[in-house]
Amino acid sequence: MNKFVERTDVRPVILYLVSHPEDTTARRIGDLLNQHFNSDRYKKVTSGANVNVQFVRILDNVLLCPKPIDWNLANTTAVVVLIGEKFVADKIWMEYFCNLVSQAESLGFKTRVFPVAIVEQILKNLNLELQALKWYEWEGDTETRSQQLIRELMYEISRMLRYFLEKTQLVSDGKETRVAYGRNIKIFLSYSKHDKHGQTVAMQIRDWIKENSQLSSFLDIDDIPAGVQFSNFISDNIEDSVMLAIYTDSYSSRTWCQREVIEAKRSDNPILIVNCMNKMDERVFPYIGNVPAIRVDPKNMNNIEDVIPMLLEEIFKHYLWNSRVYELRKLYPDVLFISRLPELITFAMLPTQSKESELTVVYPEPPIGSEESQLIVNVWQNVQLSSLADWLQE
Repeated sequence: MNKFVERTDVRPVILYLVSHPEDTTARRIGDLLNQHFNSDRYKKVTSGANVNVQFVRILDNVLLCPKPIDWNLANTTAVVVLIGEKFVADKIWMEYFCNLVSQAESLGFKTRVFPVAIVEQILKNLNLELQALKWYEWEGDTETRSQQLIRELMYEISRMLRYFLEKTQLVSDGKETRVAYGRNIKIFLSYSKHDKHGQTVAMQIRDWIKENSQLSSFLDIDDIPAGVQFSNFISDNIEDSVMLAIYTDSYSSRTWCQREVIEAKRSDNPILIVNCMNKMDERVFPYIGNVPAIRVDPKNMNNIEDVIPMLLEEIFKHYLWNSRVYELRKLYPDVLFISRLPELITFAMLPTQSKESELTVVYPEPPIGSEESQLIVNVWQNVQLSSLADWLQE
């Protein structure tokens, strides 16, 4: 097997789901996690090499031993241990859990074990210095709590993937690595002050983030220190953030909002539009398209809690894509791998001297239509546009 085939077959993430065979609640949770992470939404991002979900089953029916985990099958390995009363009462499974924790800690932050405490008393019995996800504190039925668990795991796995992508810049262990891994993913809130709803919605979302997630946020009215040049400070924070654009009636016409969108696209960072239009927009800013959007009524904001789950989904897909093409970028430095479908602004940001040479641009599924492709070819004649799946086949 050649080097190309070997490298392109590596999976970005393997997710192991560990539960006691007699715990029906844990098994149901595992099924719901599998349905989400093993769905087509991620196969489109990675062209088949999606999140590989594996259940930890009984290895030996006589000894009732769970199967061991291979930590080297993917760029990152996440192990979710669904711990109920039967799990804690079973010495074999508890010993297995403790061994997993020890193994993961020895391998660094590319591997993590995430305990999920289904019952409160479990944490006292575990007696481990390991932060657990407290299922028992969440509200709702099994399906509702599973959705919250999915959001928590998307965030934590995104952090693992970010670490994988940045690890070449870090020492192998110690304080620097822990700080780099542990820093929160930051949301840049872009809005227009010239609408009565723009700042209000931005502040509501910021408050929701603080109260309901580990995400951090950047809001200009609160987070620009006195005495600094705010233009440079804003640009630096956009480069290091995920953008949430509060799209109100005047958003497209504001110079700073336009600049913030362009900076975010220049950085190839995730962008989510929160559509809070009240009446009309005289001119839709052309470069704000090609990204997902969600509608929030600026008057009542009754579905504001739907914004962050959608944003987490975009963050997860972003890191999943970049982890998927990590080795490909090294093998094919002349190919441009981008995390969203190509558009004219993509090529406006490339060096002008590149226009005369051949250029291959690879992006996630689905392939763009012939009309869009032709527009790009008209301004960049030597470009070849290809989805990752089509490019790999070629």
